[in-house]
Amino acid sequence: MARKVFGSVGEWIVNFAADRGVKLRASIPIDSNEQELFTPANPGSVALGGGNTDVTLLERENRIAEANSGDQINSSWRGLILFVRVYSIINTPSITLVLQIRDSISGVYFSIWSALAAITAAGSYAYLFDLGGVGFGGDYTEAVNLRLARVWRFILQHADADSIEYSVSATLLV
Repeated sequence: MARKVFGSVGEWIVNFAADRGVKLRASIPIDSNEQELFTPANPGSVALGGGNTDVTLLERENRIAEANSGDQINSSWRGLILFVRVYSIINTPSITLVLQIRDSISGVYFSIWSALAAITAAGSYAYLFDLGGVGFGGDYTEAVNLRLARVWRFILQHADADSIEYSVSATLLV
């Protein structure tokens, strides 16, 4: 019997299933180089290619109370660079970033990291989360040596009700 040579894993899966009488359905082309970061039920759903990807976690807005980025589903990212851009402040606001992961069985969140220093002034802040991140060069506000879990989110804890206008985005690292 001649051995088949397949051009991709997707092609192999389709042929393997067809040989067994199984018909497959896919929401994206099986031979595509794209992955889906979020589920179709999530309004932030985007199809992604094979490189680093930029995402918006919190739009620019004045806030006076805790905000969270909502759950992010990590399909294959090894780390991220988190960007916080503070546009304006009123009085003496203070926000502290917290990274949480979710237990997929119980749905319980665990805080696994908090920023060393609160953000108290307008400006740009960048946080690196990656294994080996502590040794990386660059002018990061903080570099954290950890790998992302499957489900994660950021909480921005406000110390008081003073207004602070900010946005949060991230570059997801392959």
